[in-house]
Amino acid sequence: MNKLYPLKFRPVLKKKVWGGNTLHALTGSEETQTAGIGEAWVLSGLQDGMSLVSNGFLKENNLKELIEVYMGDLVGEKVFGRFGLEFPLLIKFINTTEIA
Repeated sequence: MNKLYPLKFRPVLKKKVWGGNTLHALTGSEETQTAGIGEAWVLSGLQDGMSLVSNGFLKENNLKELIEVYMGDLVGEKVFGRFGLEFPLLIKFINTTEIA
C-alpha cells in the first residue's frame, strides 16, 4: 500500500436560488465564474457531492474509496470504529446575495 500524503480535494459547487458569485475565488475552482453558487462543499462524504482528490497518485479517487483502503489511518481508529465507511462531516462555505 502506498503511503498517505497531504490530500487536496476539488470543491463541489452547488447552485442555489439565493447563491452569490464569490465562492469561485475562495475555493480556487477552475470552473468558469457563474452567479448563483450558494455553497462550496470542500470536504464531503455525501453521495450527491462526494469529494474527489485533486492531487497525487490518489487523484480522482473519492473520499469513500480512500476510507475503504486506508480506514483508521485516514480518519482515526475511533472515528472509523464508530462510522465505518461513512465520513461524518460536511465542510462547506456558504455565499448568499439575500439579506435577512
